[in-house]
Amino acid sequence: MTWANRAASQVGVACRWTLCLKKTRIALTPATSACRALLIQGESLLGHGVAWRTYGTRGSQTASAFACSPILASILAAGFLTSSSSVAEPDSSNRRSGDPNAGYNAVHTDFVKWLKGAGADLRQVDIRACDDHTGLGLSAKSDLSFPRAKLWAPWTWWRAALPSPKHILAKFPLSLMVTADSPLEHPQLALATLYAALVENGTVDEQALVILHLMVEKARGKESEIAPYIAILPTHFTTPLFYTANELELIRGTPLFEATRSKQRTLQRVFDQIYPAAKALYRAAGVKDSDPNVSDFAWAYSIFWSRALAVPDPHQTELASVRSGSKGEEMEVERRMIVGLIPGLDLCNHSSQSSVTWTVFGAPGSPLAGTEAPDMVTLVHNPQRGALRPMDEVRIDYGEKGNEELLFLYGFVEEGNPHETLMLHYPLPEESKWNLGTQAKVQLLQTFGLTVQFFLGMPDERNVAAAFPQELMDAMMVLSMTDDEAEGYLRMVQQWGAGDPATGESAEGVQVMDSLRAAWRDATASKGDAPGRRPAEELLVDLLRNKVSELELASGAVADDLKIFNADNFKDLPYNVKTCVRYRLGQKLLAKKLVEAAQSMTGI
Repeated sequence: MTWANRAASQVGVACRWTLCLKKTRIALTPATSACRALLIQGESLLGHGVAWRTYGTRGSQTASAFACSPILASILAAGFLTSSSSVAEPDSSNRRSGDPNAGYNAVHTDFVKWLKGAGADLRQVDIRACDDHTGLGLSAKSDLSFPRAKLWAPWTWWRAALPSPKHILAKFPLSLMVTADSPLEHPQLALATLYAALVENGTVDEQALVILHLMVEKARGKESEIAPYIAILPTHFTTPLFYTANELELIRGTPLFEATRSKQRTLQRVFDQIYPAAKALYRAAGVKDSDPNVSDFAWAYSIFWSRALAVPDPHQTELASVRSGSKGEEMEVERRMIVGLIPGLDLCNHSSQSSVTWTVFGAPGSPLAGTEAPDMVTLVHNPQRGALRPMDEVRIDYGEKGNEELLFLYGFVEEGNPHETLMLHYPLPEESKWNLGTQAKVQLLQTFGLTVQFFLGMPDERNVAAAFPQELMDAMMVLSMTDDEAEGYLRMVQQWGAGDPATGESAEGVQVMDSLRAAWRDATASKGDAPGRRPAEELLVDLLRNKVSELELASGAVADDLKIFNADNFKDLPYNVKTCVRYRLGQKLLAKKLVEAAQSMTGI
């Protein structure tokens, strides 16, 4: 076969392979699950979560810089640096909390057998320890790169015209997925009956049901049907929820500090509420040598929220996008999602630059629905986004999460995080102290669909105004009104019938709101080239300056954190201390950048 024929043959094979993939694949959002969003935006039995970012680069200075932080000094004095139980991790890793790997060989073998026995396909991955502290992860077995065209080799130029084939790394059976249905279908009838009663009487929601199930199965030990899975799960975490009092002080002044304290109180309160149910479940499971405690509850809570994913229900028969109604019209059909833990897939750690995604082939809505592994979650590698070499760790992207959220949910921060954000919050007084003006402002905010809390990213020097969205400036305009102005505009809205958010917004109501925005900007117009925005801009700059002061008063100036961060011995600090310093330093740097951007935009 000539060189030209060989090239043509390879082109044909590659094209057929790519076409096959395109026909059978339904790509889902890479590892950013609906259930994780519930913690950030929703409210359940376990209460609200808070959405959260950090970055910085390392240099080197002197170890004496550590003395600049009193809290840090107290931690060092307590012997944390020499403690054999401290958690140390490479600075570049983005991995969830895990245990040291001593004794992992046996449980690793049992887990692999359990997975394969249920039909898992680990064709291109190994399950192995990532390093000495982060537990198990997935690594590539072989070279999964794609040959590139080389300028100096004309005979390789044809490769540039080829889309690189995607590699199937592994498949994990949905039959092993731990969901809210798992306890309701428990093989022990007594347990299944108790779980069903808890749901029926409203004692627990679906998330709390899974958390209780994890507690019970852990207590059952080797008797549990999912014992091989429980055995490989971490037993301790590096999330702020498990910080010591001294460690938590390191992030005082940040949103994460108050969010953590609030979550700790919430977990204790919820555990007190469900303790009788948990005790009854332990008895029904035959657990005699242990009693439910809040530590076990916090463990199960952290396992669920750090590992849960949402996947499409493989048994849903309707199309996910549209179907015909009774009169032939097209009706939107919501894709039904299942939330839970997927053993094996949940070993993947995070990288925002990942070349690996997960998907469900043959899920409803696919042109070839049901033809290929609809009961499997498939891990797919795209060589165009990066090569995988033998022993490289296989990571997925958890979604566009800032370091605040990553630290709160998973216990790590990502250096150079491209999704860094700062939470800017307008502090309303307690509701009992609202005067008529404050009430009017709140009602106007609700009418306009605005909030008092925003998440701002790193400003672009070429377009600083883009860092401050229109919704933010609209909220600043309302909040900077005088009481009389707010009451007057509220009366106008109510007279035009658009003042009750519960009734929904009509097209006329939207026009009224737009008119009011424009009218208020004109009425408060000031000199310069920012008509109508001056009070709002002044409020924005004041809030950002206050944010910088709040962060620095709590844990020191940016210069202090930079001394710690750049010191030669920074790498020797306990893991939790390092992540706290990275997180709070990133918050301070971003806050200062936003102040500079706001001042540049407004001229204030």
